[in-house]
Amino acid sequence: MKNVEAELLAVMAALTKLKELYCSLKGERVVIASDLTEVRNFYGNAFKNQIYISIDQKNSSEKNSDATKEKKFQEALIAQFREIVRHLGCKLSFEYVRGHWMNVLHNSVDSTLLRIINKRIATEKESIANDKQSDKSGLAVAYLPSHIFSEFEFQYIKELHKILSETKSEETPLSIKLMMRNNGFIYEPHKSKLKRKFEELLEDAVRYKVLTKVGNEGNSCRYKANNIKKIVYATINLRKETSEQIGTKTKSTMQNNKYESDYKNFLVNILKKNKKPMTVQQIKAVTIERKYPWRQEKSPGMKTFEALLEELVKEGRITKTNGKYTTLS
Repeated sequence: MKNVEAELLAVMAALTKLKELYCSLKGERVVIASDLTEVRNFYGNAFKNQIYISIDQKNSSEKNSDATKEKKFQEALIAQFREIVRHLGCKLSFEYVRGHWMNVLHNSVDSTLLRIINKRIATEKESIANDKQSDKSGLAVAYLPSHIFSEFEFQYIKELHKILSETKSEETPLSIKLMMRNNGFIYEPHKSKLKRKFEELLEDAVRYKVLTKVGNEGNSCRYKANNIKKIVYATINLRKETSEQIGTKTKSTMQNNKYESDYKNFLVNILKKNKKPMTVQQIKAVTIERKYPWRQEKSPGMKTFEALLEELVKEGRITKTNGKYTTLS
């Protein structure tokens, strides 16, 4: 990326963080301070619903692939900028700050970044040495089964792994969304095999060894690419089953039924210990905390977590009141 593009993305990162922290800043004023006049020109024009065209673009032919990429990058950024400012509802001001001069905030950010860069260099040197060691014994291929992931999800995860591998960075779900959007990939839950939410897709990418999760749940949670050489979309070949295969399948179904039965007991136990009514999300949070989340693909009927709770209600083992579940007193 060019320096200007990095500066423009820095502004979007700051606004995205404000949205994450405050959701709305209606009536407030946000000051965007930068030591680059292009930033003020770009976002100032975007704010006035005008299209900013860089000097490089003016002097380039439309047939030039670099110019086309730059144009697409700028158009995508302008659309995101307008949307996030509309959501925040804030007023914007642009302030020019002379780089490496007597500005306390600018110098503080500058020195902090230098420390982070130096730390990153030292860490990467160590990781390169570790990678050479892990290449000999590490996972070479990750398989994404077609009955769990759609073609759309496979392509999305594959591209995400490629970008994270190239940047060698650890990203939050929010920054991943922005980064993928800038590369022309927008996650659409309705194109998911299991109608996954975005966060669930990332968690499943971890389960299938494509990504690694770093940090705790919430805002500090980040993801990085696993050291794998290839991601394979594993299709299922339908074949005529022999009697032996049918017997094996029956055994597998029995095992899955046992998993479902055991998990129901686990849920009832959670509600008994809590004693107070719990929402679906609260129960899910406890299952994750105990490192035993529900695996839908292990259920014979591909039951959802909510369907499992409703079955327990029908069985009379728990009750549901105002959307909350509890055990029978």
